[in-house]
Amino acid sequence: LGRLSTAQSHMHKEAIRTAYMALADHDLKTGGASSEAMGSLLRATDYCTTRTQTAQISLLILQVAFAQGNFGQVREYVRKVELTVGSGAM
Repeated sequence: LGRLSTAQSHMHKEAIRTAYMALADHDLKTGGASSEAMGSLLRATDYCTTRTQTAQISLLILQVAFAQGNFGQVREYVRKVELTVGSGAM
């Protein structure tokens, strides 16, 4: 029963993360490096269940932050990606 509950939780998180990624993609296609896209990406990080997902979203956040000229956030997410990728096998 415990494993089933865990699997269902991961499925729900994956669906939510995917929805936020789709919103961010739409915002980027229609409005460039918008704050709405950044908000969706930041919310998507709350629903990552693997280091690979965290690294992928962090790289997208880096792209948007760079396009916005938000270099403080660029530095922050460069460190996050380095820690995520450097913490073991993905």
